[in-house]
Order: sequence, then structure tokens, then C-alpha cells
Amino acid sequence: MVGEVEPKESCVSNCALKGVRVTRVMDWWGWAIAVVIVGATGVLVAACDAAPRASGSVPFTSADGAFGFHYAAELVKCEAQDAKVTSESVWAPAEACRCNDPGGAAVTAVCFGYPKDKYKDKPTFNGASFFVATDPSVKDAAGCTAGSSNWGEIKGENTTIGGGTFRHFRVSDAAMSHYSNSDIYRGFRGSKCYELVIQEMTTNPDVYDAGTQKFSKEDEAEVKGKLMQALQSFRFLR
Repeated sequence: MVGEVEPKESCVSNCALKGVRVTRVMDWWGWAIAVVIVGATGVLVAACDAAPRASGSVPFTSADGAFGFHYAAELVKCEAQDAKVTSESVWAPAEACRCNDPGGAAVTAVCFGYPKDKYKDKPTFNGASFFVATDPSVKDAAGCTAGSSNWGEIKGENTTIGGGTFRHFRVSDAAMSHYSNSDIYRGFRGSKCYELVIQEMTTNPDVYDAGTQKFSKEDEAEVKGKLMQALQSFRFLR
């Protein structure tokens, strides 16, 4: 448990505490613990998520307890098809799970994909996902935030996620009318180089008949919004 911080209204509202007065709120491994006075006679300790949780989201904590986030309930939990996961492992269901660092050496720890069947009548949408990976080839913070040489001449820019500093890289690729766009956020923590990735795959609509339904800007915003919930709620827990 670390030092006290200012009371967080979001914590109190998320816990649905009514008719009580907050005396202090403390952060503990990414969770907020609110100590409140109930009426004039009792004290209640309530724990709630330090980050506001979006409606319909589900909490996830890594097996080693190193990080956690909330993902939209609509997303599909992807499963690696290899006993030992590598940077080239195949993930299923294949139509929803785009779970590998584009050209890098990072090994994915967890991946959630957007269900492709929602847009089964729009073949220009090939899939999208949010995943967390670690790059075992990187041993220090400088190497981590430098990115991968396989991404080309991309410098990136600093950003903050869940109180941690990350380097944001925008990586794009195209081949045979297929397009891949990846937002990759790299941060160094506990001797590991972490990657938080939102990856989207589409096809050029020109390869389809004129009457084919297209994956619209509104559709893209819907998909990206669900994946961003997980990214924005990401927290290191130790």
C-alpha cells in the first residue's frame, strides 16, 4: 500500500456509495480503497477500480499479476494454437484474432479480437484486435522505446497510459490489396519491454463488385472504440 492521494469522485461513484462521506482514498496495486464514514456510527472500507470502467466491460488480470485492463464484452478471447507461444504463433478464432506484432519479435501474452461476424456482409473488414505482448530481445528502456527496425523509419512519440509512459508507433503495411494498420505502444516495466497493440486489417474495396457493402468510417469508429476501451484502461499492477 502506498501513500494517500486526494479523494477520487469516480471511485466513489463507481462503487455506488450513497449517503456517506469519504475521508481518504488510497491506491493499492491499481485499485482505489475508499475509507468512508457511514452515518455517524460506522466506518466502511470499499474497494473499487481506480480507473472508470466503461459500461458492459469485463476485467482482465494477467496470469502473473503484472497488468490488468477492462475489455468490451463483445470482444472475443483469442487462444494461441501452440503449446509454447512465439512471435509467429497462430491464434484462434482466425477470423477475429490478429494477435502478432507486425514484423517484430514480441510474444503476445493476451489477445482480444473484434467479432468479424458482425460485419460478415462487409468483406472489406478483415479483423481487428487489442493485444499485450513482451519483446524478449530488448533488455533496457532505451531499446524498448526505440521500437523495432522492422517497422522502418518510424520515430514515434511519447504518451501516457494508466500513469505509465509509453512510446507510440503507427505502423502500416500493404500487400495484394490488403492493408494493416497498427498502433503500437511500447513501455519498459520490471525488466520487460511491453507492447500494447491495436491492429486493424482491411481490403481495398475496389477488388469487390460495385454493389458490395463497404466497411464505413462509422464502422471503423465502432470497432476502434471497443478496442480503445482496453487500451485506455490498461494499468500496471506491480
